Amino acid sequence: MKTIRMVLTLILCFSANLAFAAAEDDPDKFQLEAITLKFMPGKGLEDLLALREQFGAFAKAGNMQYDSRILVPWAVSKAALPASDDWDVIWFGVTRNALEYADNLSYYVDQGSDIAAFFDEVFTEVGRTMMRGEAIFRSGVYPEENIGVAMLRTCSLQPGETMGIAKTAMAELSEKLSAIGSKGSTFLWTMGPGAAPALEDSVIMTRWQPSITAWGETVNAARSNDISSEVANMNNAMDCTAFRFYLNYPYYDGLG
Repeated sequence: MKTIRMVLTLILCFSANLAFAAAEDDPDKFQLEAITLKFMPGKGLEDLLALREQFGAFAKAGNMQYDSRILVPWAVSKAALPASDDWDVIWFGVTRNALEYADNLSYYVDQGSDIAAFFDEVFTEVGRTMMRGEAIFRSGVYPEENIGVAMLRTCSLQPGETMGIAKTAMAELSEKLSAIGSKGSTFLWTMGPGAAPALEDSVIMTRWQPSITAWGETVNAARSNDISSEVANMNNAMDCTAFRFYLNYPYYDGLG
């Protein structure tokens, strides 16, 4: 099975990353995977979404502690992406830590042949990147069953700046946006195994809006209020690309 074989190759590179696993759960830090998918001929997003119920039943049977969402390019120029691979959507998965991820992976490798066969008919996996995530600001509003908006930008520290200063600037901008009505949350991703060479020494700043309407409300609020001081502090701390926008489809919620 193609999907199982690809997931097995992850074990070798992932085992080197287990040292990052925390003994206790830190709610503001978590393990991430981003898997780029290419649809098989004649297949598309609707076919992948049609397998949500089957994947959910499989995940629940194994008590998988795992959240997953499908990111569909909305305002994305592939020329601006750090990798040039040809793909259609991103499978985005979250676990609380690396040991929890390893448990999920073991269950998938041991018991996942049936669901993997369904996936193999719909897509092939192009690449996988492991990351560590950190919550910078949580709005308390989550997508649930809505189609949300994920906004990603690649950043690196400005000369002489520190990650602590950058995180403070991100938090202050997020708090200002929240104060003027934004429902978005802000996260920081640190690259791990599988990252494209262009992402070395870089991080990804992400903003997640719980709905498309919430994204529009944030844009209007930002244009109608003065956030220039907070934006300037961000720009002084980090050099970032333009945001890349993705529509964010719920797939499986196993973390509650």
